[in-house]
Amino acid sequence: MSDPSAPQSINPPPPPSEHPAGEPEDPPSLPSPQPPHIPSSAPASYNRPRSASSTPLPFSTMFRPGTVTAAGVILYILAGLSLILSCFLLASGTGSSTYTESDNSFVKLTAVLLGVFGIIYAVLAYFVMNGKRWAQVVTIVLNAISGISSLVSFLSGSPSLSGCLPIVLNAVIIGLLVSSTAQSYYARN
Repeated sequence: MSDPSAPQSINPPPPPSEHPAGEPEDPPSLPSPQPPHIPSSAPASYNRPRSASSTPLPFSTMFRPGTVTAAGVILYILAGLSLILSCFLLASGTGSSTYTESDNSFVKLTAVLLGVFGIIYAVLAYFVMNGKRWAQVVTIVLNAISGISSLVSFLSGSPSLSGCLPIVLNAVIIGLLVSSTAQSYYARN
């Protein structure tokens, strides 16, 4: 037994930087941060940060403004209504005993013209929504002509709500396509 009053030899604990066996301890290794994966097919501009003074993004990365989308949707609706009305007139005008021969040919001509305008509106809607400047100009001109003729027939006949609708739709389409956001959208192409 040892004497409790005798000094005892106590080994001090090893310093924190050394292992108990006397070897230096390596600090825990953290994974080094990796740059984000950029595909090899990506343009070189993806690797550099953008600043306010850098060149604008290419057109393909821009979104279509809501004004152009709204004009295109209205054109698609008008195209669909024209085609449906054309089919209805063709189905009701042929073989009907209520029409005379001249009335029947007038109904057929009207149906064919409505069908042609329906196809033209659908094609214009497609190109208007894809940013083609020529489609914007043609759509504005056709809607201006249509709006003026609708206004003349509205003022010369008995004014009604249904006669006012084509005037309003033409004005809305023209207004949407000449807005500043639409102009900047078409200027980039």
